[in-house]
Amino acid sequence: MKPSDVGRRLAKIVKCTISWDGHVRNFYSVDASSYTIKPQVVAFPRNESDVIKIIKFAKRYRIPVTPRGAGT
Repeated sequence: MKPSDVGRRLAKIVKCTISWDGHVRNFYSVDASSYTIKPQVVAFPRNESDVIKIIKFAKRYRIPVTPRGAGT
């Protein structure tokens, strides 16, 4: 599934911000290490309900989820 498809579908079921913009995806593809992995989408959940919906969506479509804290 293309990032835009994932983003649009996910945005319909959560109230938080979902981004599949290339600039945002590039920004969140790195941290303090030397690894670079570009995500399909970036979600900014605001509450537990958003997190649960995101995880259920990811499980249904077999999309990996990587939680991110401070970026290291």
